[in-house]
Amino acid sequence: MSYELQKLDLPKINTGLMLRFKFLSKTLKDPAFEEVYEGSTNYMSGEGLLMTSQQAPFLKWINQLINQEIMLGINIILPSEEQPLKALGKFAWLEINEDNPPKMAVGLKFKQLAPADKEKIFKFTIKSQFKA
Repeated sequence: MSYELQKLDLPKINTGLMLRFKFLSKTLKDPAFEEVYEGSTNYMSGEGLLMTSQQAPFLKWINQLINQEIMLGINIILPSEEQPLKALGKFAWLEINEDNPPKMAVGLKFKQLAPADKEKIFKFTIKSQFKA
């Protein structure tokens, strides 16, 4: 099953990165918005990332994600950085496999990312291409 707004062309990084994220909305209220979820990525650029997660209730809010009533606050944990990089991401697409438990692949386009953090992601992505 997949929901698609916009596919992103993302380079593969040769190491998985941990992510932490929250759902954010100015208009909707839900106790799940207080939760911090975990995911990972193997595909990332300065424009966005592909996140996999088994935890998050993406299907519960698929319409609100598509309409951008809900965004994601993302902490990207780079091994070279002491503090996580912070980004605001908007939904681009979602794909669900039928494993048990189901695993979700979510394409996120960065809506906000500091230029210095974008540069760190760019450098990390380039360096990861040369690691065997």
